[in-house]
Amino acid sequence: DGAANVSALMIKFATQKHFHKCGRKLNWMTTDSFAAQHQLNADAWSCLQQLPAGILVAVMAKFQSSNAQDPSGLFIKYATQKHSWLRGAELQWQRPGQDAFESSGKRPFSIFQ
Repeated sequence: DGAANVSALMIKFATQKHFHKCGRKLNWMTTDSFAAQHQLNADAWSCLQQLPAGILVAVMAKFQSSNAQDPSGLFIKYATQKHSWLRGAELQWQRPGQDAFESSGKRPFSIFQ
């Protein structure tokens, strides 16, 4: 299980480097704990998983759901807007169990219509 040890060493190394450079501890948060903290539903979790790494970091750093009646809807709106703003393109994400044609609203051409 050397891969797990290498990952742990890399995390330890990065944490120490961050502390020496910034003078404060680096706080790690997994996407699982982020989703639990904000009470995200399956749609929002799917959106979270499909964010590119750079956008994911930005979204996780700034998103606030306190007192939101619909934290999942708020998250999806925030994440897609952040993606559009940073990438200049709409986030193409799919809800769980949805295929690419359902998310685009388009259907493949068929001669059997």
